[in-house]
Amino acid sequence: MSRGPGRVMVALLETLEQDCSGISGELAARVGSSSESTRRALRKLRASGRVALLGVQADGARVWFVPSAARFLALLYRDRLRQP
Repeated sequence: MSRGPGRVMVALLETLEQDCSGISGELAARVGSSSESTRRALRKLRASGRVALLGVQADGARVWFVPSAARFLALLYRDRLRQP
């Protein structure tokens, strides 16, 4: 039986909805969780379609976003990211 989204998931969604996008490491710091917990929560949110992966920066950092911001962010990051 599922208990619903946890604290990290809720905090990530709130942060991404406010800022439209975020980098994995920065998101972990903003929501006050470990990088492993953040990655796990982002994977679950991605599987449910609530967040999406925009791409990967040159240093390997993943850029996440809420689907409602896709068109704007695709133009903003077009030349700076590679596809995952």
